[in-house]
Amino acid sequence: MSTNRSRSSSPSGPRTPRSTRPEIAGELLVSLNTVNTHIRRSYAKVGATDRGAAVRRGRELRLLSASGALVTPHRGT
Repeated sequence: MSTNRSRSSSPSGPRTPRSTRPEIAGELLVSLNTVNTHIRRSYAKVGATDRGAAVRRGRELRLLSASGALVTPHRGT
């Protein structure tokens, strides 16, 4: 399905850690259902059932720093 909307590969600006799901959907130009589906699948991938558990597990797996920022892998050359 093709749309006339222009989508960038990243959001227009940084979201706050407490952005609501409707805010995220509006910013990304997707439906609330799409946001909910992605969040639910992300939780399942780390074995979490809520946001707090997902953050804790992300830190355990070293996917998130102590501040909650995503950790980018360093690639050796």
